[in-house]
Amino acid sequence: MKRIKQLGIIALTLVWFLTPSLGYGYPVPPLPENNLIINPWFRSTSDPTTAGLDGWTNVLQDGIGWGITQKASNPSSDVIINGKCGFGEDYCGTGARWANDPDPGEQVNFTFPGVDVYLYQVVQADPANRKLKYFMHWVNHKLDVAEVRIYGSETANGQWTEIWLPFSLSQDKNPPPESAPGRGDIPWFQTDTLETVLGEGYPYYKIELHARYPEGDTRQGSVGVKITGVYFTAEFTNEPVNLSTPVIVYNPTVSSANPGDNQPKPTDSPKATAEPGVEQGTPQRVRTPGPTPSVQQPSTPISQFSPTPHAMTQTGNHDVGETSGLTENSGMVVGFVIGLITAGVVVLAFLAIRMAEKKDRP
Repeated sequence: MKRIKQLGIIALTLVWFLTPSLGYGYPVPPLPENNLIINPWFRSTSDPTTAGLDGWTNVLQDGIGWGITQKASNPSSDVIINGKCGFGEDYCGTGARWANDPDPGEQVNFTFPGVDVYLYQVVQADPANRKLKYFMHWVNHKLDVAEVRIYGSETANGQWTEIWLPFSLSQDKNPPPESAPGRGDIPWFQTDTLETVLGEGYPYYKIELHARYPEGDTRQGSVGVKITGVYFTAEFTNEPVNLSTPVIVYNPTVSSANPGDNQPKPTDSPKATAEPGVEQGTPQRVRTPGPTPSVQQPSTPISQFSPTPHAMTQTGNHDVGETSGLTENSGMVVGFVIGLITAGVVVLAFLAIRMAEKKDRP
């Protein structure tokens, strides 16, 4: 009997060591409850544990347009259990993605350099609410442009008047993998809560995401962008008209010595004085050498969000491109293999115990 107990303890110890703990998770705070965006985290309505563009209109060109992403390294405000992250209680974040599409069978990429893609959503608001706010998480590789444009209209079908360009991004080179946001323990970028005050509000707004990437260059890495956690709202204010200039981000990178210092640094910029519907002046594009992003930002940004991602037992190559089918589903594959090993250990332990029992019988 003593031998049986010893074998049982050994078997349980092996099972404990071989059973995977929670994988890489990227928790971020939830978005404010006054968010007008439907499906800000890009999830499927029919299965909220998976990615989807439900609630958004994907403008396709010959079937080509924004896609989706789901990885443990993507930000999420709540736990999602999905096979892409090993079926564990992980954050397994979802998002919208425009990047190379790899074909794991052929070892080639389906790429569409120079193609402009658009994803938009129309929301309804009280026209008395003149203060607009915007926020999002993003990560990118080499990129011609990724921008957010806001339009206003008296009807849900337009005609649309462009009233705000809150954010514009470009990147002509990539940082090394050890200092690239979205890889390992380095979190995504995020905007501050950007604001503008209109002369008069609109009953309908169109929030449009636009992106385009150049030809890939193996010396500089992949191309593309991912976006999630989109927040847009219209609030009442007695403030006078105060139209903001766009946030311009150029070649955002982080320092490998300070991987958590990944948010674009605000710099003062003048306010535009144009009335709604009149084209705003083009802000100066600022380039600042060094590890911190180069940004032009409204002079009074409000930082309400400060995600604190954390890595647990499993880490990997977390980037904009879903580099292969194996990479995208690696959590499920690893979990399956470990499950088989664990089951094998249990069976062997059971057989060993049975054999020991037979030997101990008189």
